[in-house]
Amino acid sequence: MESIKNRQKICWENMSYSMQRIDLLIISISGAGIYFCLEAIKFLYENNITTNWSIKIAGPLFILAIILNVLSQRYGCKENEQEYLICQTKIDCENILSIDDLDEVAGYTKKSKLFKTVTNNLNITSLAAMFLGLLILVFYFLFIFLVDDSVVH
Repeated sequence: MESIKNRQKICWENMSYSMQRIDLLIISISGAGIYFCLEAIKFLYENNITTNWSIKIAGPLFILAIILNVLSQRYGCKENEQEYLICQTKIDCENILSIDDLDEVAGYTKKSKLFKTVTNNLNITSLAAMFLGLLILVFYFLFIFLVDDSVVH
């Protein structure tokens, strides 16, 4: 039984690590995407080339991805705070919970589940915004920029 508990703990730590890596990737890739969009707009402007709608949409999508990711971090913190309060209540009562304590734990649990749902939705939406921004950029440079006669000299 102890080895199963240790394995479970390791799995939980690995899940947490993976989520942290995804958050860093979203921030890094989106930051690079914003920079890339700004440089592309600068290049197009300097060369008197019309800036396509796709570049103007990709940048804000990357910004949105970062904002949503930061919000998800905040809600994730609030979720953990509620879980901490659940544990603290149980520790204070030495696992012998009165009806008031059960109500308190139920309140914390309800809030924790709400924050978890919001966090998950924000993470998914952040990832989707980042991927959409990337797809739009790739689409632009593969199918519009290279094909447009006014760009190719």
